[in-house]
Formats: sequence, structure tokens, C-alpha cells
Amino acid sequence: MIGFLTKFGDFLKPWVRGNRFFYRSVLLFFLNVFLVACVDREPQSLLTIQLPEDTRLLEILSRNPQLLTALESSDDFSNLSAVDAELLSLLLESSTSQNLLDNEEVLKTLCTFMGLGDAVNPYQTEILGHLTTLIGQDPCVDVEAEVSKTNQILDTLGTAAESIRNNGETRDQRAATLRVLMIQSMQKAGDKIPVAVLDNQDTVPKVGESQAVTSSATDSGSCEHLNLEESDFQSRLDQSTKSTFITGNTVRVLPEAIESYAERMALLDQAQRFIHIYTLDVEANVSGYEVVLELANRVVLDGVQVNIIYHPITQAENGSLMMMMALNAVGAQTVPYAPLNAESATDYFLQGPHKKAWITDHPDYGVQAIVGGRNIGDFYLGDRQSPVEGEFNNYWRDTDMLLRGSLLRPLIEDFITTFNEQAFSKSEGFELSTMDIPDILDVKEVSGSESVAMRLLENEPDRSQDDANILYESLINHAERTIDIATPYFVPSETLIKALHVALARGVKVRLLTNSKNGSDMGAPTYYSSLYYWEELIKAGAEIFMWDLPLIEEDGRQVIRTMHAKTLEVDRCVFVPGSWNFDMRSWAWQNEYLFPIFDSKVAGQEQEQFNQDVVIDGVVPVDQHWLEKNLTEEERRNMEFFHSYVSGFL
Repeated sequence: MIGFLTKFGDFLKPWVRGNRFFYRSVLLFFLNVFLVACVDREPQSLLTIQLPEDTRLLEILSRNPQLLTALESSDDFSNLSAVDAELLSLLLESSTSQNLLDNEEVLKTLCTFMGLGDAVNPYQTEILGHLTTLIGQDPCVDVEAEVSKTNQILDTLGTAAESIRNNGETRDQRAATLRVLMIQSMQKAGDKIPVAVLDNQDTVPKVGESQAVTSSATDSGSCEHLNLEESDFQSRLDQSTKSTFITGNTVRVLPEAIESYAERMALLDQAQRFIHIYTLDVEANVSGYEVVLELANRVVLDGVQVNIIYHPITQAENGSLMMMMALNAVGAQTVPYAPLNAESATDYFLQGPHKKAWITDHPDYGVQAIVGGRNIGDFYLGDRQSPVEGEFNNYWRDTDMLLRGSLLRPLIEDFITTFNEQAFSKSEGFELSTMDIPDILDVKEVSGSESVAMRLLENEPDRSQDDANILYESLINHAERTIDIATPYFVPSETLIKALHVALARGVKVRLLTNSKNGSDMGAPTYYSSLYYWEELIKAGAEIFMWDLPLIEEDGRQVIRTMHAKTLEVDRCVFVPGSWNFDMRSWAWQNEYLFPIFDSKVAGQEQEQFNQDVVIDGVVPVDQHWLEKNLTEEERRNMEFFHSYVSGFL
């Protein structure tokens, strides 16, 4: 069984070259296989695997529909080897050496999810039993010694940090000692620290002048149908969501990676009481480690409370669990997110956190936050190593926003509620108090031309809340002139694709910016699942732009240049940044934030930003001619396959 899964993962690797999410994909496949076979028996779950666009494999599947039937209905995965010898021999051809279950970080995460005393997982006994049967032994026995070693490192780190906190040296001296201590502790646990961090190079940018895009357009038309508090659109949102129309906010959109990084570090420096971070992960690269080290400084040297919610599987894959454990050891509070109300084991593994917020107190504003689409790491916050003048030099294109004002009250309330739910369920001993909120949010409403009205909308599958979905559908249905969508993954729900076609039919100009196959960090499945919808949208009048910047070579590896922004602009009246992707995972599986800004000036500026993005060198307009040239029979088969079997999980 282990050998089969390993070789299956090896087989997939050539088709997801440069894909940062390879291990998660294989791990989810592994988990879903035994969930389908032994626990849930939910057929579609098996097909969350990222299958390659390989002609041979698709030909085998198309010639053998009984294979898919057998895979979907199998009650015993161990018998699948007899289902189709041709397919299995193809899968077993790969001979590369990477072994999923030799990856200690992934295995530690797997064991955490499988039990190890964690009562939050209601399926732990059942799943661990089936997993042990499949593998032939308890998969977590071998990591217990490693866990014990790590705990010793953490105990030593915590004791030393306490000593640093109370010694009589200057702050700079204590900061230097703490930095060395944190780095050495993470190295002892197996982390590979980048040279720039080891050498203490000055890699953190400083806040500079904003390069905000200005709107050059004349009057865009009335916005009363969307932006007036008493409009039908706002009334419907009041009735159908838990959000409220909140005035008295200021926003500054942050399209540049370096600018967002600089502002984030400035917020950490300005915090006096607390730092709340909601992220998918903190990457194990220069900016990721620098953030961890600065958070340790604020906890140990300044007594600032640091609280983090993160996704453990993604953290194990893109960062390291030791980064979070080291922060806990020196006094921070980090909790891995897991759904608390999953109705099945499959739901338990597929539902996850995708909200992104960086919230700190401030002596003048009370609270400030950076929200949007970025997680923490070089791909989100960095520029390529060798910038080229006149070219797009961020690794990834993304959008954040610096936010101050009244909307921060529901944002921080949501963070505290979620943090306490997750910490309590895991018996972490952490607790944040909502009693502090009135003092923390002693914020004067901003008045005058800089003040904007906003809402905070969430998707929270674990709480059966889908307000973000409702907002997108409502905005598309109420659009009168323009709809501009930027999304890395365009795999819409049936409701939203119908709404877009209805909007096109009534004369609304619809533009979409999304990734090519080479531009997508999620590989071929999302590209083909997205491509499935393009032809009909173009026939209906939509304009589609494909982000297809060439890969770059750095440090002996190819780096994908992904368009990762998640934004919607409607009628030059409303601009919606956030974490919500235009895909089925955001619609049905992940928790998300959306921050609609009901302001024509901001919306006009962001439409101009969209105009600039679609003419970047490497962005390809997709029209009927492009489709005729590129949609070969093989490509259409790929589209149909991924749309039919995978798109519901992307």
C-alpha cells in the first residue's frame, strides 16, 4: 500500500512541475482513498486527486468507464490493484525517489490529525484503525521519538527565552540573542533556514510613498442602486446575511508585494498590546522566518500578545510546524484550525481556513489591519531576485488592503470567537477575551472625503454561513454596466455562472482575469476546469484575459508567476477585495472574508488597476480565434474530464 501510494505520487509529479501544493494533493488523495474505502464511502471524494493531463491515462479512463465506477464504489482499496492492470502498471512506471510518508513534517501532521490524544477529531479512533490496517502498522509510532526530541528543544527554548526577557541587557542585545536562539532551535528540529536569515541581512523593506493608481475616467454613472444604505441591494444584504452597512472607515489598497510586506512589519512595530494573525500558512523562506523572528521579539521583549490561527497541513507543506511550535514556546499562542462541526470524515479533511487578516492595536487608531489575498512568505510578499525594469517583478500578483475604522469591530470579534473555539477544542489553555473590545476599538469614525462605507462578509462552512457567496451573486445580479473579476481559479458554482450569463444578456460588460496552465499554482486541474467555461462566456460577449507570465529560474528551480488576486469591481461603484476565490472550494469548503467597499472613487481606481493588469507583458487576451487555435480535441477531453470529476473540489 505504501509503495503504491508513493509511486502514484511520483507519477503525478511531472505534471505538476513547480506546483507548491504537490504534497497536499497527494496527501488529500491518500486520505480520501481510505475515507472512501473504509469510512464514508462517498464516491466523488476519491476524485479530488489532481490527475495529470496525460493522454495515455485519459485514454485508459475513457476506454474503461468500469474503472471509474469501480474506483468510485470500491469498499476495499486493497482490491483496487485487480481492477485494471493496465492503469496500475502505468501508474507504477515512475521510479523517482520521493516518498510522501518519509516526509516527517507531513507525517507529523497526519498523526496529529489522526489522534495522538486530540479530542477535536471525532473520527480519530475509526480513521486511525483503518489507516493502521491499510499500512500494516500504527503510522504514528515512528514519529513519537521525534516528537519527544522536539519537545525537549521547545522546553529549552522556552526557559532560555524567559531568561532573555528578564536580563539587564539593552533591547538590541536581547533581540540579537533571541534571534540566534530561535534560529538554532528551529535548525535543531530540522528547519533549513535561508542564508539571508542566517546572515541577518536587512531584507525587511521600509514603508514608502504609496503608488496608488488614480482614476482618469469621467463620471461613471449613478451608484445609487448599489451604494445607498437604503437601496434595494443593501436592504437585501441586511436581510440575507449577518453583515451590516458600516460607515467611518479608511482604506488603502496594496497591490505591490513589497509595499504590503513593509506595512505588515510596520504594524508589528507599532503594536503595543496585541497582534492577531489569521493565515493559511507561514512559508519557510526569508520573509516567513523574518516574520516569525519579529513576532518572537514582540512577545519576549515587549510583552505584546501574539495570537495566530493557521492550517496545519499547509503549514507542514509550505512552512514548518516548528515555526509555530517555537512561537508557542516563547509565549505566543498559535492554534491549528480544524472544523468542529464536520458531518463526515471527508468534510473534516476538506473544510479548511482560508481567511487572511493581520490585526494589531495602534496608539492613535485603536486598531488597524491588513486584509486581502496574501498569506505570509516570499511568493506573496517578495519580488523576483533580478528585477527587470518595465516588467512585472512581484513573484505573484495579489491585492491587500490597509484598513482602519469601524469595520474592525466585527473583524476582531470574529477572530476572537474562532480562536477561542479552536483553542478550547484542543485544550490549549489559550483564551482571548471579548471584554477588551470596547477599549481596543475606541476609534473615531472618519468623516469627510476619505471615509468609506463597507461590510464584512464571511463564508464559514463549519457554521453553515455563506454570506460571501450571497454577496457575489447579489452584486452580479444588480450590475448595470461593468463587472471585472480577478481570480486565480475560475471554477464557478452553477448559480454564479448562470448569473454571469444573465448579466451579459442584459448588456453588462464582463471581464475576467485568471491563470493559464503554467500560471496556476494549483496545476492543470484548475486550468482545465476553468477553461471549460470560457468558450460560452466569450460567445456571450465576455472578455477573458489569461495570466501567462513565463516561469523564472531562481536557485536552480523554476518559479511560477501566479495571479493570486481575488477581487470584484462592479459599475465603478463597488470594489470587493478579500480571500474568496471564484471557485468551488471557496463556495463550499473554505472559510473566507470579503470586504466590499461602497465608494465610486476607490472602485474607479481599482478598475484602472485592472486595466493596467490586463496589458502586462505575458497576459494573453483569449478570444474566439485563440480558442479555435488552442482547443484541440485532446484539450477538450481534458476540459470535460476535469470538469466532470474534479471541479467540485477545486
